[in-house]
Amino acid sequence: MLLISPAAPYKYWLRTRDKDPELLVLVNRHYYRKAARNPKAGYAGPGRSIVLRTARADAVFIWLWAKPEFRKDKLDCYYCVAFRNESPHLSSDMIREAMDYAVDVWGLPPKDGFVTYIDPKKIKSTNPGYCFLRAGWRRVGKSKSGKIILQASPPGESWSA
Repeated sequence: MLLISPAAPYKYWLRTRDKDPELLVLVNRHYYRKAARNPKAGYAGPGRSIVLRTARADAVFIWLWAKPEFRKDKLDCYYCVAFRNESPHLSSDMIREAMDYAVDVWGLPPKDGFVTYIDPKKIKSTNPGYCFLRAGWRRVGKSKSGKIILQASPPGESWSA
C-alpha cells in the first residue's frame, strides 16, 4: 500500500494511489464498475484524482476533477466517482471529511461544486443517496438515464447552482 501523506490529520481517510491493489476487491463491488477489472486499470478515470481509503481498506472514496469539456454533463466540479463504505463508520461523516480533503488538496471547488450521480436501480436503499443528503448534499435533478444528481457547496459555504 502506497499512501500519500494528507495535508492535515484526518479521522477516516488516507490518500492512496489510483491503482491501490488492496482496494481492488472493494472497488469492484461498487456498481460503477461494469465488470471486475484488472488491477492495472485505474479507478478514477482521466483527470486529476484523489483516491481515499481507510487503513483497513473497508471504505473508499474517489474524487475526479476533469475539464468540463471532457465530461458528458459539462459540469465544472469535483465529482465523486465512487463511495463505498463497509466500515463501522457513519457514511455521512466520511463524506464530509472527504469533501474537506478535496478542498485541502485542490482548494475550493469550481463553480458547480461537488457532484455525484446515484443509480437507484443498482442500490438496495429505499432512499438513494441518503448518506450524501445527511452530509449536506441536495438533490438537483435526474440524468437522462434516470440517475439521481446530487450536489453540495464547499464546506462552510452556501450557494445555489
